[in-house]
Amino acid sequence: MKWIKALNELTNGNDPACPKCGEKSLDYGYVLIDTKKRLGYGAVWCEKCRLCKLISRVDLNDLNNDEKIIRELPKDLKFD
Repeated sequence: MKWIKALNELTNGNDPACPKCGEKSLDYGYVLIDTKKRLGYGAVWCEKCRLCKLISRVDLNDLNNDEKIIRELPKDLKFD
């Protein structure tokens, strides 16, 4: 739940600390899988320790804009 809370804070314009290492260097994005229904998955990760948490089954129709839709996740992430 700490990662979900951090993602919620990020999407609200805040700068939360990484739940693992404590650094304030989190980023996030959504990967579109079904273009017709605009469904995909989300991820939040730390730019310092590279730990990542996936969030499955995200309805991307609910996004305010498409700026955080990415093609793929960074290759060097470690998954929690």
